[in-house]
Amino acid sequence: MDRTPEPVDALPPVSEKTAFTLQMAGAAAAALTAIPALFGGVSPGLLSAAMLVLLALGLLAAGYGLTLRPGDWRTWALASTAALFANFGFPSHWDSFAMVCRVLAAAAAVGAVLTWVKPVIRYAVLSALLMFHYGAILTATTWPDPAPWGTTQLALRIYMPYYKFMYLSNAYHFYSPEPGPASLLFGLVTYELDEIDPKTNKNKIESSWIDLPNRATQFKDPLGLTYQRRLSISELVATTTPSNFTPISFEKNDAVNRRRQAAVTLDDPGSRIPLQDLPGDSVAAQYRMPTSPNTRYLFPSYARHIAVEFETEFSSPRRRVLSMKLVRVEHRVIQPGQFLTGDNPYNPTTFRPYYIGEYNREGQLLNPTDPMLYWLLPIVPLDSPNAQGRYFKDYMSLYLKHEYPWTGGFKGAP
Repeated sequence: MDRTPEPVDALPPVSEKTAFTLQMAGAAAAALTAIPALFGGVSPGLLSAAMLVLLALGLLAAGYGLTLRPGDWRTWALASTAALFANFGFPSHWDSFAMVCRVLAAAAAVGAVLTWVKPVIRYAVLSALLMFHYGAILTATTWPDPAPWGTTQLALRIYMPYYKFMYLSNAYHFYSPEPGPASLLFGLVTYELDEIDPKTNKNKIESSWIDLPNRATQFKDPLGLTYQRRLSISELVATTTPSNFTPISFEKNDAVNRRRQAAVTLDDPGSRIPLQDLPGDSVAAQYRMPTSPNTRYLFPSYARHIAVEFETEFSSPRRRVLSMKLVRVEHRVIQPGQFLTGDNPYNPTTFRPYYIGEYNREGQLLNPTDPMLYWLLPIVPLDSPNAQGRYFKDYMSLYLKHEYPWTGGFKGAP
């Protein structure tokens, strides 16, 4: 009787020596790039670029060695070591990649422990992690107001650090019945042109509005990743605290007093911004203090990013950014009934601009005592069109002294 031959692997498993050699070479390459960090690092240039290439090759070698023998805890440990060295090898301006390496080092270290322990413990831990993750998704989906009490407690007391790290607190809201307003970032960029103005015999100074995200100009790849990244940028600045939820302090009282003065003492009476309750915005809710990480890190970083992108995007004539006035904008969603009756979801009155200050190209806040800093610059609806054919009054453009190119709310437009 014929016997069926024993099945054989088409490719025999890679030897331990091959996998470990690859990983040790990768860890050594990452360690070499980390040495300059002991002496203050390397400034951007040819040497820095060569180190980045060596670092990429080292990480690839360590990762590939892990895929050759994923069941051996030692390959996980070597991958963790390589990622840890790589954290110190990146230049200072590649801080995001350094953070990714720290995360990979921690994940590989956990993988080494799970591979080393008994299978029953490994499966139990992995199952618990999966349950935790899907519990976070469920909580994020049911968190928008009106949220159940249990959801709020889980989100604030357990899941908040995980939400921030994995960026789950916003995206899954859009699977809920009431996702809340979208967040935008407007910037009025003032720049110097590399050409002479014949009237002043000096370089021309001009200003332009930019907005993030902008689907028309930033959807640059088939999957829309460029646009989605900018969408995340604008959503991160949405974390604020309304005035009625903050304790009384000298800084808060000073901001309120400056705002009251702006309502009556601005030079141009037409640009004075009244301080009164608005539909959907009480006076207390019109002051939105950003969180400390936003004011200390994100806003300056965004200002530097806008300056670099604005200067490199246009080359003729050359532009040099002098300053920019940034505005955090909430775009409120109209109700289904309003949409069915012909209301424009992009009507300017659906936008709530909050001024977050003027910054130079290095990301420094130029006027911390600006009377409208962190206050709403309201866009108020009008019953009849004004001289420009508008059914709204745009205090944002009035205060910043440059007209924003709105597309709705005009005579003949919804």
